[in-house]
Amino acid sequence: MNVLSFPQGRITPLGAEILYDGDQPCMGYRSPDRTVQFDLMGAFAPTPGVQDGVIIDSLKGLIPPWKIRSTQGSNQDGVTFNSAVYDPLEIDLGVQVFGNTPKATRAVIRHWIESWDAERQGELFCLTEGGYFFAPVRWMKNPVDHLLAAEQCRQPFTWTAMGDDAFWRGLDSVCQFPAPGTTLVSGSGTGFITLTNDGDQKGWVNHVFYGPGTLEVANGHNSTSMIKFGPLRENQVALLRTEPRRRGVTDLTTLPVPAQDTNLFQDLIKRIVSFASNNNVPPLLRQFESLFGILPPQGELYSLLDGRFTQPLPPRTASGLVTERHIAVKVTGGDANTKLVSYVTPRRRWPF
Repeated sequence: MNVLSFPQGRITPLGAEILYDGDQPCMGYRSPDRTVQFDLMGAFAPTPGVQDGVIIDSLKGLIPPWKIRSTQGSNQDGVTFNSAVYDPLEIDLGVQVFGNTPKATRAVIRHWIESWDAERQGELFCLTEGGYFFAPVRWMKNPVDHLLAAEQCRQPFTWTAMGDDAFWRGLDSVCQFPAPGTTLVSGSGTGFITLTNDGDQKGWVNHVFYGPGTLEVANGHNSTSMIKFGPLRENQVALLRTEPRRRGVTDLTTLPVPAQDTNLFQDLIKRIVSFASNNNVPPLLRQFESLFGILPPQGELYSLLDGRFTQPLPPRTASGLVTERHIAVKVTGGDANTKLVSYVTPRRRWPF
């Protein structure tokens, strides 16, 4: 896929010097379809009067706002804290568009506008000595500035972006089970997955389980409470989300799943149901099938989950210390294709 970049060409000598010094953070934006990228700040940003592109000269709203939820009794002094809830990011970008000619300036503005959308999310990203963080953002409201650029080589205006998730995301910490030193004998194995959370917010782990087999995974770091899921059949894949407000189980199966062994009577019922529904079995008929012991492999996988996840990974310390967290895992009824891939996305309030 070809990517149109602003500025185009190689990094300038000034940019290379800025990159070497490491004094300025890098910031940029990618369009929702990832075909256009603007480097807006730092070593890769355009040099005004030399390169066509967009630069940032002011930033506002990089930290998400929040609300404190509390209760107070009729005779209570003060309040009782309940929770803090973050609102979406609302980022005001003070930008300047540069072109070597008025025509070039208009072209950059067109690409900038076409790279934002109110429905599809692009990506605002930052790179500093603290790491790489990004925010999926959408176009929040139209600019109030006059976008003339008819006879100009520079056009300033304010652009407002909205980040639904409130926080800036870092690169995932990923671990696969079986871990080194763990063996899977006779379809069974125990061990740990090891993850780190480099964010300043609690991290909810996602587990991708590849069947066949039954999975047991601890409810968080150093927890002895095990959540059970399965059994999955061969080729079945499921995503388990531990964050309470997310859907708990999602079917990710793409390969054919072996058919269930059925007796003659069950096979007759199955054929009748398939004929009546044109192979598109609705939920009520699935329940009817279940009465006769017919449980379709691609049925609702949420019913295979025994227990609820409640414990996230703690964030790094305020001093910046990142600690490895270990989550116990047990697999039974598996084979050489059985595996668990777990990951957590660190989230921060401040990207720099």
